[in-house]
Amino acid sequence: MAGERRTGAQADLAGVLVVITRPPAQAAPLAARVNAAGGEAWVSPLIEIAWLCEPAVKACLLQAWLPADAVAFTSANAVRAVTALAKAWGIWAKVRPALANQACFAVGKATAAAARAAGWPHVEVPPGKTAADLVAHLAGLPPRRWFVPLGDRADGTAFAPLTAAGHEVRTCVVYTTRPSSKPVPSWPERLRRHRVAVVVFASPSAVAAAAAEKAWLDATDVRIVAIGPTTARACRAAGLPVARVADEPSEEGLWRAVLAAVAGGARPGSGVDPGCDCASED
Repeated sequence: MAGERRTGAQADLAGVLVVITRPPAQAAPLAARVNAAGGEAWVSPLIEIAWLCEPAVKACLLQAWLPADAVAFTSANAVRAVTALAKAWGIWAKVRPALANQACFAVGKATAAAARAAGWPHVEVPPGKTAADLVAHLAGLPPRRWFVPLGDRADGTAFAPLTAAGHEVRTCVVYTTRPSSKPVPSWPERLRRHRVAVVVFASPSAVAAAAAEKAWLDATDVRIVAIGPTTARACRAAGLPVARVADEPSEEGLWRAVLAAVAGGARPGSGVDPGCDCASED
Protein backbone atom coordinates (compact mmCIF):
# COMPACT_ATOMS: atom_id res chain seq x y z
CA MET A 1 0.00 0.00 0.00
CA ALA A 2 1.45 3.37 -0.98
CA GLY A 3 2.50 5.61 1.91
CA GLU A 4 0.17 8.44 0.93
CA ARG A 5 -2.84 6.15 0.66
CA ARG A 6 -1.99 4.43 3.93
CA THR A 7 -1.86 7.78 5.75
CA GLY A 8 -5.32 8.64 4.45
CA ALA A 9 -6.65 5.28 5.55
CA GLN A 10 -5.14 5.75 9.00
CA ALA A 11 -6.91 9.10 9.38
CA ASP A 12 -10.18 7.56 8.22
CA LEU A 13 -9.98 4.60 10.61
CA ALA A 14 -8.71 6.37 13.73
CA GLY A 15 -11.11 5.53 16.54
CA VAL A 16 -12.98 3.05 14.36
CA LEU A 17 -13.77 -0.52 15.42
CA VAL A 18 -14.31 -3.01 12.61
CA VAL A 19 -16.19 -6.11 13.74
CA ILE A 20 -15.52 -9.02 11.38
CA THR A 21 -18.06 -11.80 11.86
CA ARG A 22 -16.26 -14.44 9.80
CA PRO A 23 -14.27 -17.43 11.13
CA PRO A 24 -10.71 -16.40 12.13
CA ALA A 25 -8.88 -17.77 9.09
CA GLN A 26 -11.18 -15.94 6.68
CA ALA A 27 -11.21 -12.78 8.80
CA ALA A 28 -7.42 -12.50 9.15
CA PRO A 29 -6.57 -10.63 5.91
CA LEU A 30 -9.17 -7.90 6.45
CA ALA A 31 -8.28 -7.64 10.14
CA ALA A 32 -4.62 -7.09 9.26
CA ARG A 33 -5.50 -4.28 6.85
CA VAL A 34 -7.75 -2.58 9.39
CA ASN A 35 -5.10 -2.67 12.11
CA ALA A 36 -2.38 -1.48 9.73
CA ALA A 37 -4.60 1.45 8.75
CA GLY A 38 -4.98 2.70 12.32
CA GLY A 39 -8.31 1.11 13.18
CA GLU A 40 -9.08 -1.73 15.55
CA ALA A 41 -10.18 -5.04 14.11
CA TRP A 42 -12.24 -7.35 16.29
CA VAL A 43 -12.76 -10.85 14.94
CA SER A 44 -16.06 -12.04 16.41
CA PRO A 45 -17.19 -15.07 14.41
CA LEU A 46 -20.92 -15.69 14.50
CA ILE A 47 -20.79 -18.94 12.56
CA GLU A 48 -18.62 -22.03 12.49
CA ILE A 49 -17.94 -24.08 9.37
CA ALA A 50 -17.53 -27.84 9.67
CA TRP A 51 -16.85 -30.40 6.96
CA LEU A 52 -19.36 -33.23 6.66
CA CYS A 53 -17.49 -36.52 7.08
CA GLU A 54 -20.39 -38.96 6.73
CA PRO A 55 -19.92 -42.00 4.46
CA ALA A 56 -22.77 -40.74 2.27
CA VAL A 57 -20.78 -37.59 1.50
CA LYS A 58 -17.73 -39.65 0.55
CA ALA A 59 -19.86 -41.76 -1.77
CA CYS A 60 -21.35 -38.63 -3.32
CA LEU A 61 -17.91 -37.16 -3.97
CA LEU A 62 -16.68 -40.31 -5.68
CA GLN A 63 -19.83 -40.70 -7.76
CA ALA A 64 -20.17 -37.03 -8.72
CA TRP A 65 -16.63 -35.65 -8.80
CA LEU A 66 -14.66 -38.21 -10.80
CA PRO A 67 -17.10 -38.52 -13.77
CA ALA A 68 -17.61 -34.74 -14.00
CA ASP A 69 -16.06 -32.71 -16.77
CA ALA A 70 -16.88 -29.41 -15.06
CA VAL A 71 -17.08 -28.07 -11.50
CA ALA A 72 -18.96 -25.04 -10.15
CA PHE A 73 -18.11 -23.37 -6.85
CA THR A 74 -20.30 -20.75 -5.17
CA SER A 75 -18.01 -20.26 -2.16
CA ALA A 76 -14.42 -20.73 -1.06
CA ASN A 77 -15.70 -22.90 1.78
CA ALA A 78 -16.95 -25.42 -0.78
CA VAL A 79 -13.47 -25.58 -2.32
CA ARG A 80 -11.83 -26.04 1.07
CA ALA A 81 -14.34 -28.67 2.10
CA VAL A 82 -13.98 -30.96 -0.93
CA THR A 83 -10.19 -30.81 -0.91
CA ALA A 84 -9.93 -31.34 2.86
CA LEU A 85 -12.38 -34.25 2.78
CA ALA A 86 -10.65 -35.88 -0.19
CA LYS A 87 -7.31 -35.72 1.61
CA ALA A 88 -8.77 -36.95 4.91
CA TRP A 89 -10.38 -39.93 3.19
CA GLY A 90 -7.27 -40.78 1.18
CA ILE A 91 -8.94 -40.23 -2.20
CA TRP A 92 -7.08 -37.05 -3.14
CA ALA A 93 -4.51 -38.99 -5.18
CA LYS A 94 -7.38 -40.41 -7.21
CA VAL A 95 -9.20 -37.13 -7.90
CA ARG A 96 -6.21 -34.76 -8.15
CA PRO A 97 -5.21 -35.75 -11.73
CA ALA A 98 -8.78 -35.13 -12.93
CA LEU A 99 -8.61 -31.43 -12.07
CA ALA A 100 -6.49 -30.60 -15.10
CA ASN A 101 -9.25 -31.84 -17.39
CA GLN A 102 -12.19 -30.29 -15.56
CA ALA A 103 -13.56 -26.89 -16.48
CA CYS A 104 -13.95 -24.87 -13.31
CA PHE A 105 -16.23 -21.88 -12.72
CA ALA A 106 -16.48 -19.78 -9.56
CA VAL A 107 -18.46 -16.93 -8.07
CA GLY A 108 -16.02 -14.11 -7.28
CA LYS A 109 -12.26 -13.71 -7.12
CA ALA A 110 -11.85 -15.19 -3.63
CA THR A 111 -13.57 -18.43 -4.60
CA ALA A 112 -11.57 -18.59 -7.82
CA ALA A 113 -8.31 -18.05 -5.93
CA ALA A 114 -9.20 -20.89 -3.55
CA ALA A 115 -9.92 -23.19 -6.51
CA ARG A 116 -6.61 -22.36 -8.19
CA ALA A 117 -4.74 -22.93 -4.93
CA ALA A 118 -6.45 -26.31 -4.59
CA GLY A 119 -5.21 -27.42 -8.00
CA TRP A 120 -7.67 -26.40 -10.71
CA PRO A 121 -5.38 -24.74 -13.27
CA HIS A 122 -8.06 -22.94 -15.26
CA VAL A 123 -10.79 -21.18 -13.30
CA GLU A 124 -13.28 -18.85 -14.95
CA VAL A 125 -15.19 -16.14 -13.09
CA PRO A 126 -18.28 -15.28 -15.15
CA PRO A 127 -19.79 -11.78 -15.05
CA GLY A 128 -21.97 -11.02 -12.05
CA LYS A 129 -21.70 -11.45 -8.30
CA THR A 130 -24.13 -14.21 -7.45
CA ALA A 131 -24.82 -17.90 -7.90
CA ALA A 132 -27.82 -16.94 -10.01
CA ASP A 133 -25.49 -15.04 -12.36
CA LEU A 134 -23.19 -18.06 -12.50
CA VAL A 135 -26.04 -20.43 -13.36
CA ALA A 136 -27.37 -18.09 -16.04
CA HIS A 137 -23.93 -18.06 -17.66
CA LEU A 138 -23.41 -21.82 -17.43
CA ALA A 139 -26.85 -22.58 -18.86
CA GLY A 140 -25.73 -20.99 -22.13
CA LEU A 141 -22.74 -23.32 -22.51
CA PRO A 142 -22.79 -26.69 -24.30
CA PRO A 143 -24.18 -29.42 -21.99
CA ARG A 144 -21.71 -30.86 -19.49
CA ARG A 145 -21.60 -33.15 -16.48
CA TRP A 146 -21.34 -30.85 -13.45
CA PHE A 147 -20.08 -31.46 -9.94
CA VAL A 148 -21.44 -28.80 -7.57
CA PRO A 149 -20.35 -28.97 -3.90
CA LEU A 150 -22.49 -26.88 -1.55
CA GLY A 151 -23.05 -25.96 2.08
CA ASP A 152 -26.11 -27.13 3.98
CA ARG A 153 -27.63 -23.63 3.90
CA ALA A 154 -27.36 -23.26 0.11
CA ASP A 155 -30.37 -23.52 -2.16
CA GLY A 156 -29.85 -26.78 -4.01
CA THR A 157 -32.54 -25.87 -6.53
CA ALA A 158 -30.55 -22.87 -7.74
CA PHE A 159 -28.89 -25.08 -10.36
CA ALA A 160 -32.17 -26.43 -11.76
CA PRO A 161 -31.90 -24.16 -14.85
CA LEU A 162 -28.75 -26.09 -15.81
CA THR A 163 -30.66 -29.36 -15.83
CA ALA A 164 -33.44 -27.73 -17.82
CA ALA A 165 -30.83 -26.61 -20.37
CA GLY A 166 -29.67 -30.19 -20.91
CA HIS A 167 -26.78 -30.35 -18.45
CA GLU A 168 -26.23 -33.20 -16.00
CA VAL A 169 -25.84 -31.78 -12.48
CA ARG A 170 -24.77 -33.60 -9.32
CA THR A 171 -24.78 -31.58 -6.10
CA CYS A 172 -23.12 -32.70 -2.88
CA VAL A 173 -23.57 -31.02 0.51
CA VAL A 174 -20.03 -31.05 1.89
CA TYR A 175 -20.06 -28.62 4.82
CA THR A 176 -22.40 -27.32 7.47
CA THR A 177 -22.82 -23.86 8.96
CA ARG A 178 -23.77 -23.57 12.62
CA PRO A 179 -23.96 -20.72 15.16
CA SER A 180 -20.76 -19.90 17.00
CA SER A 181 -20.46 -20.53 20.71
CA LYS A 182 -19.43 -16.87 21.22
CA PRO A 183 -22.54 -14.81 22.02
CA VAL A 184 -23.54 -11.49 20.46
CA PRO A 185 -24.73 -9.92 23.78
CA SER A 186 -21.09 -9.05 24.56
CA TRP A 187 -21.00 -6.64 21.61
CA PRO A 188 -22.56 -3.44 23.09
CA GLU A 189 -19.89 -2.96 25.75
CA ARG A 190 -17.10 -3.30 23.17
CA LEU A 191 -18.81 -1.08 20.59
CA ARG A 192 -19.43 1.78 23.06
CA ARG A 193 -15.68 2.38 23.38
CA HIS A 194 -15.47 3.63 19.79
CA ARG A 195 -16.88 6.60 17.91
CA VAL A 196 -17.74 4.42 14.91
CA ALA A 197 -18.18 0.66 14.58
CA VAL A 198 -18.28 -1.01 11.18
CA VAL A 199 -19.84 -4.48 11.34
CA VAL A 200 -18.91 -6.75 8.43
CA PHE A 201 -21.26 -9.58 7.46
CA ALA A 202 -20.25 -12.22 4.91
CA SER A 203 -23.22 -14.58 5.01
CA PRO A 204 -26.95 -14.66 5.79
CA SER A 205 -26.17 -17.13 8.59
CA ALA A 206 -24.04 -14.55 10.40
CA VAL A 207 -26.76 -11.95 9.90
CA ALA A 208 -29.34 -14.24 11.48
CA ALA A 209 -27.11 -14.76 14.52
CA ALA A 210 -26.53 -11.03 14.99
CA ALA A 211 -30.17 -10.10 14.44
CA ALA A 212 -31.28 -12.31 17.31
CA GLU A 213 -29.88 -9.72 19.74
CA LYS A 214 -30.04 -6.14 18.40
CA ALA A 215 -28.96 -4.08 21.41
CA TRP A 216 -25.60 -3.54 19.71
CA LEU A 217 -27.23 -1.41 17.01
CA ASP A 218 -27.68 1.45 19.50
CA ALA A 219 -24.29 1.14 21.20
CA THR A 220 -22.55 3.69 18.96
CA ASP A 221 -22.54 4.92 15.34
CA VAL A 222 -22.90 1.48 13.74
CA ARG A 223 -22.36 1.07 10.00
CA ILE A 224 -23.05 -2.30 8.43
CA VAL A 225 -21.09 -3.68 5.47
CA ALA A 226 -22.32 -6.72 3.50
CA ILE A 227 -20.12 -8.85 1.26
CA GLY A 228 -22.77 -9.13 -1.46
CA PRO A 229 -26.43 -8.85 -2.47
CA THR A 230 -27.62 -11.99 -0.74
CA THR A 231 -26.16 -10.94 2.60
CA ALA A 232 -27.52 -7.42 2.11
CA ARG A 233 -30.98 -8.83 1.49
CA ALA A 234 -30.72 -10.86 4.69
CA CYS A 235 -29.72 -7.71 6.59
CA ARG A 236 -32.70 -5.77 5.30
CA ALA A 237 -35.06 -8.64 6.05
CA ALA A 238 -33.74 -8.73 9.62
CA GLY A 239 -34.12 -4.98 10.08
CA LEU A 240 -30.39 -4.22 9.91
CA PRO A 241 -29.61 -1.08 7.84
CA VAL A 242 -26.82 -1.60 5.31
CA ALA A 243 -24.32 1.23 4.84
CA ARG A 244 -22.30 -0.37 2.04
CA VAL A 245 -22.26 -3.52 -0.09
CA ALA A 246 -18.90 -4.74 -1.40
CA ASP A 247 -18.55 -4.20 -5.14
CA GLU A 248 -17.17 -7.75 -5.38
CA PRO A 249 -17.25 -10.67 -2.90
CA SER A 250 -13.56 -10.56 -2.02
CA GLU A 251 -11.12 -9.19 0.54
CA GLU A 252 -10.46 -6.19 -1.73
CA GLY A 253 -14.17 -5.58 -2.14
CA LEU A 254 -14.77 -5.72 1.61
CA TRP A 255 -11.83 -3.40 2.27
CA ARG A 256 -13.16 -0.79 -0.14
CA ALA A 257 -16.63 -1.10 1.39
CA VAL A 258 -15.27 -0.62 4.92
CA LEU A 259 -13.36 2.52 3.89
CA ALA A 260 -16.42 3.85 2.05
CA ALA A 261 -18.68 3.18 5.03
CA VAL A 262 -16.33 5.10 7.33
CA ALA A 263 -15.75 7.98 4.92
CA GLY A 264 -19.32 8.32 3.71
CA GLY A 265 -21.24 7.63 6.88
CA ALA A 266 -24.22 5.38 7.23
CA ARG A 267 -26.16 5.35 3.97
CA PRO A 268 -28.63 2.49 4.30
CA GLY A 269 -28.98 0.46 1.15
CA SER A 270 -26.07 2.03 -0.73
CA GLY A 271 -24.88 -0.26 -3.47
CA VAL A 272 -27.63 -2.83 -2.96
CA ASP A 273 -29.31 -4.35 -5.96
CA PRO A 274 -32.82 -5.20 -4.70
CA GLY A 275 -33.34 -7.64 -7.54
CA CYS A 276 -30.37 -9.90 -6.82
CA ASP A 277 -30.79 -13.35 -5.40
CA CYS A 278 -28.31 -16.15 -4.99
CA ALA A 279 -26.95 -18.87 -2.78
CA SER A 280 -24.95 -18.26 0.38
CA GLU A 281 -21.86 -16.10 -0.01
CA ASP A 282 -19.47 -17.17 2.72
